[in-house]
Amino acid sequence: MPDTARLIPPGAARDPETIQALWKAFLGGRKPGGRLVGKGVMLKLPVALHVEPLGTGEFKITLEDPDGETCEFNALALAGSKYRKQVEFIVDAGKGRISFRGFAHMAPLHADILESVEPGSCITKNEFDALTARLRRKGSRTQTDGSRRWRELRREYGFDVDVEGESYCRRSRVPVREPRVRPDTSKLTKEKLPELVEAGAALECAKCGTPVKFEKYGLGDSPVAVDGVLDHRRPVAYGGGDDTSNLQILCVRCNNLKRNYCEHCQLEYACERCSWAYPEKINDLLVVALSPAEAEAFEKLVERYKGKPPEVAKQLLMESLERHLRKS
Repeated sequence: MPDTARLIPPGAARDPETIQALWKAFLGGRKPGGRLVGKGVMLKLPVALHVEPLGTGEFKITLEDPDGETCEFNALALAGSKYRKQVEFIVDAGKGRISFRGFAHMAPLHADILESVEPGSCITKNEFDALTARLRRKGSRTQTDGSRRWRELRREYGFDVDVEGESYCRRSRVPVREPRVRPDTSKLTKEKLPELVEAGAALECAKCGTPVKFEKYGLGDSPVAVDGVLDHRRPVAYGGGDDTSNLQILCVRCNNLKRNYCEHCQLEYACERCSWAYPEKINDLLVVALSPAEAEAFEKLVERYKGKPPEVAKQLLMESLERHLRKS
């Protein structure tokens, strides 16, 4: 049996009083209209936490919302996230690995969107656009970009939702996987960027080499530099952590290209083999910048071939290479 104390992260709460205190700190200031979500669980705020020691080093954890909905499980400790609206109960620490039961705070805006689409149903894009416009009029906070919020429900909160053609579809009532909420980018950059620079990272895009600047943080003042982004090599939604080893500096353009590539990953998230995740080690990706007119023409081809953009681009390239080889 491995030493579980060694495996559990420093600072994790391991007694009832500290677990309660960390839980209250996590929920502090959250709006009642939000939700607490975890794999298979969606509870209304505020959520009461009951901690019962079992005498074996474990605790019986019971979460209960104002409507009486509950969630029960055993845990060894509770770890708070420094940069995210998320906490993780450590439910196992054996054989050198840690298993978590994660819960995240979902903002009222996301909850409002979910309530408008019943599980097992779809609404049209026009209906969805009208919904987000109505939420804006209600005074919901910034970034009521419907399609982006819908992607966050899937990527960050673990719901089984998707876009099918011109329809927004919801399949699950509760999340089907553990939440992986994106960190507070400003706080993360402020603390981690100096560590990267001190460790030898240049103020340039790791992918294309363009000089970058982080004006908000006083780093990079070249007049030819573009805005920089602190990027997660392995995406947060697929288990990427906030440690320095999982961070790199990209320009905004390459960061957007990487995000699109990750959305249609052909490597099944084997990030160690990806030239976007580790450009300093792997250089096997051809990046082609398209003009607006070229991009529009390519989108028409994607519709005609009825495939994902990377698959269509690869197919077109192979067809062109075969024609060229036959001619020569």
